[in-house]
Amino acid sequence: MKLRNTAIALGVVVATAVVFLVANESKAESAKFYSRQAESKYKKGDYKGAVSDFYKAIEIDPNYVSAYGSLCGMLVNLYMDKEAIIFCDKALDIKEKNPSVTLTKVNKGIIYSNLCGARYNLEEYKQGLPDCEKAIKINPNNDIAYYNLANIKSTYLRDNKGAISDLDKAIRINNRNPLYFANRGILKEQLGNNKGACSDWRKASSLGDKESSEWVSKQC
Repeated sequence: MKLRNTAIALGVVVATAVVFLVANESKAESAKFYSRQAESKYKKGDYKGAVSDFYKAIEIDPNYVSAYGSLCGMLVNLYMDKEAIIFCDKALDIKEKNPSVTLTKVNKGIIYSNLCGARYNLEEYKQGLPDCEKAIKINPNNDIAYYNLANIKSTYLRDNKGAISDLDKAIRINNRNPLYFANRGILKEQLGNNKGACSDWRKASSLGDKESSEWVSKQC
């Protein structure tokens, strides 16, 4: 069983506004409009549509730092990891060169955790490890950073106990993500804790993870 990865878009975390109907063409062409529209599509699982809208937002405003960061997360979800790294790096570069650009600590942490996730998918574990560590240092409540760090610890460092500890932290922050339980179950199984593995897979299954349901059926 291979550990699975995940990423997040910036706007989904920080946005409080919903997509709105526009009254005229000028508002429809604004970068903020396309960004909000992308967030709505992301929440519905339309990642390709969200990517398209974030591209439009960036075309309108080439310094729209949060759009670059969100696009990075979307592309990780689509396993377009090399492209994702380009956009995450661009977001950080824009902020570094333009101190007046707004980038919250939460969003900066998300960018680094998405970089870590992309590096994991590309098997660039050595480069991804410090990205996850930076994400957690910036925002200790970034559950996805702990999740991605767990993946790298298990795969690259062969540290399953350390990886389980990181997944414990991710679950304390967010206990509604089935992948956290599914992966922790895999690691427990690898350590010979079949009872603990089955418990985690049952929880992941109850949260909608189909693969975990199959594991429970076959192994528990």
